[in-house]
Amino acid sequence: MEEIDIYVAGDSIVYGEGDDLTGGWTNQLKVDLFKETDYFYRVYSMGIPGDNSEDLLRRFKHEMDIHHKGFRNIIIFGIGINDTQIFEDHNVIPVEQFKDNIISLIKQARAYTDRILFLGLSKVDETKVTPIPWDSKISYRNEEIRKYDEILRKVAEENNVDYIPLFDEIDGLYDGLHPDHTGHRIIKDKALNYIKDRF
Repeated sequence: MEEIDIYVAGDSIVYGEGDDLTGGWTNQLKVDLFKETDYFYRVYSMGIPGDNSEDLLRRFKHEMDIHHKGFRNIIIFGIGINDTQIFEDHNVIPVEQFKDNIISLIKQARAYTDRILFLGLSKVDETKVTPIPWDSKISYRNEEIRKYDEILRKVAEENNVDYIPLFDEIDGLYDGLHPDHTGHRIIKDKALNYIKDRF
């Protein structure tokens, strides 16, 4: 049976934050792929809560070099929501830097596969995260998230990699920021369909 590795790199949503039933969409994906009989899938979750594109860029190649075994594979990125974070009066990662970071991640990913997917950014409930309860200096705003999501979409299109929009797809939020169990299931279903289309 052919072996296929799936690497999912990103932030707390990749990690599974907000899904207190199954631990997030990457865990859900792993369970669903265990049932497949045509291929033997391995899912590597490389999600770290709080990470932005700059953080991921610093660690991505190192982590891929550790895990990558040379099988056919897919890389899925779930990153960007923390770039949009507003600290006092500015985005944590400026727009142009975000764009450059995404381009750099694409270049690095191409050393391992030509099957690359970026998940779009999901909206927030501003009443709960403007500001966030644990730090009054930090906020998330949908206007900023849409702006960064559009950059993500354009960069993916310009660099011939795949992109799946999520902004208008997820309504259930655990804490105003992270999808709840149902939201994670929506992401899982989209990722699963993408994988099945590619193999």
